[in-house]
Amino acid sequence: MPAADGKTRNNRVRFHDKMTLKSDGVLINDAWVSKYGFPVACTHVEFRK
Repeated sequence: MPAADGKTRNNRVRFHDKMTLKSDGVLINDAWVSKYGFPVACTHVEFRK
């Protein structure tokens, strides 16, 4: 996406996630986002029926 000055910038991050299906049917997604090897964000999502 172009910035306000019209130039395009590369803002690359790595996304690492782990999905686990529990015996009760709940799917858990834990994810980490890193840039230059440093963690910048994490999420925990549970999917239920």
